[in-house]
Amino acid sequence: MTAKNTSNRSAHKNHDNSIKKTVVSTAKRRLRKKHIHAYPWQKDGEGLLLINRTQIERILDAVPLDYEKDTCDKMLDYLLIVKELNKDINLVSRSNVEEVLLISLFESLFASKISIWKNKDISYLDIGTGGGFPGIPIALLYPDISVTLLDSRRSKILALRRICSELKITNVRVIHDRAEILHDHEDIVYDVTTVRAVGPLKEFTPWVETLLKPGGSLLTWKGPEAKSESELLDNNKWKAIENISIVTHRGILHFQMLK
Repeated sequence: MTAKNTSNRSAHKNHDNSIKKTVVSTAKRRLRKKHIHAYPWQKDGEGLLLINRTQIERILDAVPLDYEKDTCDKMLDYLLIVKELNKDINLVSRSNVEEVLLISLFESLFASKISIWKNKDISYLDIGTGGGFPGIPIALLYPDISVTLLDSRRSKILALRRICSELKITNVRVIHDRAEILHDHEDIVYDVTTVRAVGPLKEFTPWVETLLKPGGSLLTWKGPEAKSESELLDNNKWKAIENISIVTHRGILHFQMLK
């Protein structure tokens, strides 16, 4: 075989490898693009993402959830009130606020896939609730359960009380406090706690342990860090129950606090 033929074969091989890499890279980009647009809402003809009844219906249908017209209306009113209040009070990120609110609602409603809400007598605490996610959507879905929203910022607490008043939500109480000191002056312990966008598991689980009944449930929203954070938990105190997938690399971890 001549040096020329060897050179040609090498060139063809490199060319084939280059094409293969390009195809794989393109496929990965398409998968990422599909993932980004996996959310159920749609932009209008001008490329704007608007919060309206159709978007809320898409979210409820995508979870999916059986819902009354009144529930859909309240979900819509809730997002619109938060959007308006967010101009003066930083309840959620002000960057792409419509998308942030739709994502927050969508993620919150996925908690409904966990069977704990079937018991109407449960008490539920949302730690670091911010703009009320996931506490208010859960309260709207399950009006018979007792919901407590906890946040350390007074401005957010005042906004949440206004939201609950305007929406006529009667199964919610709002507390201005920090989770790590709440147990010092409250005798109440809860059946369920939720923690979304607060910090690493290992940092907030010591607070939760003082606020949750033995055998109670902790739900926390996590991304790619879920596995590594879960491995750091004390197996004598926490048992992993399930991981509810929302979109790729994003889900709800369900833990039970052991007796």
